[in-house]
Amino acid sequence: VLSSSMADFPRMTLTPLFRVFLVCFAAALAGASPRVEGEEVLRLAVYFPDYRHDEGYRPTLYGTTDLILFSATPRDDGSVDFSRITPGLLAMGRQAREESGARVTVCVGGWGRGKLFANAVSTAGNRARFVEALGAFCRENDLDGVDIDWEFPRGEREHADFTAFLQALSGVLRAETRVL
Repeated sequence: VLSSSMADFPRMTLTPLFRVFLVCFAAALAGASPRVEGEEVLRLAVYFPDYRHDEGYRPTLYGTTDLILFSATPRDDGSVDFSRITPGLLAMGRQAREESGARVTVCVGGWGRGKLFANAVSTAGNRARFVEALGAFCRENDLDGVDIDWEFPRGEREHADFTAFLQALSGVLRAETRVL
């Protein structure tokens, strides 16, 4: 039974994997699972960081529906540094998709990289470059989409720029049947 104590859930000291389990379990109990054509679908998204990958490594996915390759880095001009998304990491993602049907996406940002987004989305030109770089990377590497991990936009200007960026990126990705 869910109670008001769930409001304190994020402050609890739990392992990250246990937190994922509890959030998924609570969402399932609350009936919050997304629905596809009348069926409930519970998605389990897992970040796989580049620094955890060794050539030839084959992860056990345990029901993972979305494998997020972590992490590319935005640059001030809207270009993106994809150097951490290595060919080996991409190959592991393709293999995971083939073996389990998981969607494979690329993450941009993450902890400690939040300040890098503000300039990357600050002008229409930067946003267009950012969107094009992400779309091209997905096309070139047959990825299913993009995960944006900006921690955190601050102030009205950054929120407005972020919204404009997400709208543009969503349009490009959806046109190619990719996810954001």
